[in-house]
Amino acid sequence: MKTLWTVLILSFVACSRAFAIPISLFSDTDTYVDRARDIVIAKCVSVPEQPLTFVDGLYPAEVEVLKTVKGDRKAGPLKIGTVYLMKPGGTYLLANSGGSAFGSDFLALPELSVVPLPTGFDLKQLEGKTPKQQVQIVFARHLYAIERQLAPLLEQQRLLRQAVKDKDDQHYRSNGKVKLGEIKQLATANKNSIISLELEAGPLQWSSSAPGKTGYFYFADHLPKTPDWEFAYTPAKTIAEFDGKPLEAEFYQRFSPSRDKQLGASGYGNSIQVALGQVVLARTSDDPETIYILQIHKQARHEAMTVRYTVVRK
Repeated sequence: MKTLWTVLILSFVACSRAFAIPISLFSDTDTYVDRARDIVIAKCVSVPEQPLTFVDGLYPAEVEVLKTVKGDRKAGPLKIGTVYLMKPGGTYLLANSGGSAFGSDFLALPELSVVPLPTGFDLKQLEGKTPKQQVQIVFARHLYAIERQLAPLLEQQRLLRQAVKDKDDQHYRSNGKVKLGEIKQLATANKNSIISLELEAGPLQWSSSAPGKTGYFYFADHLPKTPDWEFAYTPAKTIAEFDGKPLEAEFYQRFSPSRDKQLGASGYGNSIQVALGQVVLARTSDDPETIYILQIHKQARHEAMTVRYTVVRK
């Protein structure tokens, strides 16, 4: 189980780092085979010690071609470039999208362009088959392996969801209608290159994503003795919409399961993404009865940002 999660996490990191590289999305096997310049089955010989340190996640790998599914690649040594993790000694189906890097013209970049074959897989079962049939045999075999690996995890997921279904400390319900107090304006402060909103409950860390458009609020600050923040999604467009109405919200911590998909999350899960003009609810784990209603008012250069906000207390 540990091995599966390690593979899933590292694969995600590799893909997320390759964001600047064009990745062809998988639609169907016919398109997959048609677009590929070459499709081979090869054994991984070597990879760099730290492949994820390469720019954009693209790294070189040395492989030994065992069989050609499409194209005219010959059996023998081949250097490729890819963004997906490969393990020396493993056998893989590799699809080439074209291009060049590291002195190679074989780049395995599209989705499903690096698919592992199980130990003992008999390549003879591919003989006499069309390229599509060969690819689907490999895909089906890998799907079988994934389903077997996921089965115990899905069962644990079912049990854990049942175990926490009556956990309600993430829910907030106001005592009747909310009466808003003063709506203040606050700009971020820069302390040792850490940008934060210095709120009454403590600093709320911020970083810019797309300047003037979006940024991130962090669940926890890098500095000691700072609060752990929780966030809740709201469809409200203005702070004033909360006045005179009951307030109900579901808050999420950094490691909360089944997080509201409308509460934008960063790739690493340690922050939420918010847009200019968006309203978001925040509170600290130490004081869940005090709610900060925040609206991103404006963004400036050097990660500077200003919010309008008010505080609601039970």
